[in-house]
Amino acid sequence: CCDYYNINYKSLCTYMQKNKISKEEALSHYYQYYKYNRFTYNHVTYDSFAACCMAYEIKPICVRRYAKRKHFLLRHALSSYLNYHNKRKIYFCGQEYITFTSCCRAFGCNASYVSAYAKRHGISREEALKFYINRIEKQEGQKIDSRTFVFRDSIYHDLSDCCRKLGINVSSVYGYMWRTKKGKVEAVEYYYNKKMEDYFEWESVLYSSLSACCTKFDVSLKAVRNRAWRKNCSIQEAFRHC
Repeated sequence: CCDYYNINYKSLCTYMQKNKISKEEALSHYYQYYKYNRFTYNHVTYDSFAACCMAYEIKPICVRRYAKRKHFLLRHALSSYLNYHNKRKIYFCGQEYITFTSCCRAFGCNASYVSAYAKRHGISREEALKFYINRIEKQEGQKIDSRTFVFRDSIYHDLSDCCRKLGINVSSVYGYMWRTKKGKVEAVEYYYNKKMEDYFEWESVLYSSLSACCTKFDVSLKAVRNRAWRKNCSIQEAFRHC
């Protein structure tokens, strides 16, 4: 029954025991919750609005803020937000970039300088970018190829592709590079290690974080951390008793 309605059985049992209610009541609660939170967009039904946004690779909080600011329904806000993002996309050298800035970064150019050069000379930004790339190639004496990025013996199309597949925020990587003056590989390595530290394993299943595991089993994250601190035990042991 739980599988049919896409409800987590263990979460249901935990909720049932915690609230001392019958299986039918717990099932009804979860069914209503999922039914209320489901979101349909472009004839596709998602488990939630957040899941829909993740499918389109945009942040739910940004769309919600946009909807609040414009007084739009979430569906209308999502459409407008997607149109806005699609307009910002740029194709350069056979590669798609989410913004002109990310395109410039991929080639090691400053987007502000490129845009200013394009405006000064009355040319397109793409032509200005080609000019800057040629200038860098002449200075460094080598061909620039932004479409490949190697990390831990794996080859990606570019830095954005690498971050997307590793589940790392590319903006955070660029921010770290700017703050620490380190290279792309070092920045990705830093966030990759940081992410691996956040993983939590329970019953041979690896969760993205302790919080994600607690959410799935309807367990209080605060209670787990407090028990681990009070009993001076591991997080896994504390989670087991919560």
